[in-house]
Amino acid sequence: MTFHRPPRLLPAGVTAGLMAALITFSAQAQQEQPLTIVEQLNAVILNVMKESSYLGFDGRYAWLDPVIRDSFNLPFMAETAAGTHWSNATDAEKRHFVEAFSEMTTAIYAVRYDSYSGETFRTLGQEMVGQSSVLVRSEIVKPDGNRIPVHYLLRNIGGEWRIVDVYAWGKVSELAGRQANYEKLLETESLGDLSNTIEQEIADLRREGALRRAAAPPGSESAPAPGSQELKDDDTGLGDGAQAP
Repeated sequence: MTFHRPPRLLPAGVTAGLMAALITFSAQAQQEQPLTIVEQLNAVILNVMKESSYLGFDGRYAWLDPVIRDSFNLPFMAETAAGTHWSNATDAEKRHFVEAFSEMTTAIYAVRYDSYSGETFRTLGQEMVGQSSVLVRSEIVKPDGNRIPVHYLLRNIGGEWRIVDVYAWGKVSELAGRQANYEKLLETESLGDLSNTIEQEIADLRREGALRRAAAPPGSESAPAPGSQELKDDDTGLGDGAQAP
């Protein structure tokens, strides 16, 4: 796995802490066990949250991107999100869409986890779903004791366990939500057009993140992005989805 440093010089302690989390992720993820993959992903997310005031959107994106690409089966998710339109697309359109979908996945996480106020991640366990899938149940524990369920569905494809869906608040399928939104757009757009639309949305998120960072007082954490407070059903920006198994 290749890790990319943020596009700006960070304090030595920040870089060391994040690198330690990423190196641990790389070693542990090689075991390819569902519980391990989720725990190490959450560990990296937590470290990024803790350093969010230094990183900004671009920094969070740079640190999260290689971890998300290694933890999720993004090509499978992109094909699922494209629905019936996948089979009619050219190979070039498919490659373009997988990359745009992957970049948007990282961008969503960079927006969502943009601050830290003492949260911790807790893994609750795992259970088989069918013959080739595992649901790993976890939660974000807020300092006031409030618990936010975040569950991950992993599937064994080609002998490798990878995340294929996330259930916000433990019940709403984010992949189904994205598929529903894309289905509406694909009524009038090609898959290539949709990829361009997604890339523009990412550019907008990056620009908004830069503006929030510029407006924030020195040393303060970046302001929460619209709709990213606590992983609520309507906070993902992905719309309603299917219920968790």
